[in-house]
Amino acid sequence: MRRLLNNLPLLTLLSSLFWSSYVYAGGGGGVASGTACANGATTLVGCAIGTSDTTYTITGDITPADGVRGIAFTDSADNNNLTLFGNISTENAYGISLQLADFNTTNLTGNITTTGDNAVGLDLRASDSNTTNLTHNYLD
Repeated sequence: MRRLLNNLPLLTLLSSLFWSSYVYAGGGGGVASGTACANGATTLVGCAIGTSDTTYTITGDITPADGVRGIAFTDSADNNNLTLFGNISTENAYGISLQLADFNTTNLTGNITTTGDNAVGLDLRASDSNTTNLTHNYLD
């Protein structure tokens, strides 16, 4: 028994390899990236904004992994200004999402392309007084 308990972390890690990716995807629209948005060239994996009163200027295309949102404004991310020069392409996730995020301005020069279940270009949930400007094509 003691040997089994000593190896429990290893057994848990190994068994996680067999879990479906949907376990990680969460509810509809995917999950926010674990990478915080930052100024400059994008990391291409999607990013999350969880701060307030911040200005972001991002260049480059955003193509996160399956089930990860392109850009996610998370709870209480208020009064932010985001400018993106590039495209967002997601699979089984939102392109841009705002959840409990108010008074934000988003300017996107590029395209939003989404595919798969619960894939929506722009999702606003319980968010007020936000402005979104899209220049180019909006594809859903």
